[in-house]
Amino acid sequence: MSKRSKILELLGQEDLTTKEIHDKTGYDMALIWQYIHQFKDEGKIEKIGNKGRFNIYRAIEKEPQKQANLDTQILKKMIPKFIEYGINLDTTTEIEDKRLEVLIETCL
Repeated sequence: MSKRSKILELLGQEDLTTKEIHDKTGYDMALIWQYIHQFKDEGKIEKIGNKGRFNIYRAIEKEPQKQANLDTQILKKMIPKFIEYGINLDTTTEIEDKRLEVLIETCL
């Protein structure tokens, strides 16, 4: 895993200062700052506060990614049912029904 990926992964797991990232990884502070600025410019992290003289950062999970993960979970659950029983929405939840309708419409 690259240093850049490791830092972003850490920020996805918990809110951290640059000092805390340094303490967890041993990476050079200048390198950490470089990646922090890149991540901010790319919209991947946000500053959420301060701890002493250090800013606290957190990774931003994009909504489309959350929706894609939900779609994947629904499809993994539904495809075996479709294969075995055909399309039967009686065995799905309301949220799954609505998302499934959208997914089916976009495929047609």
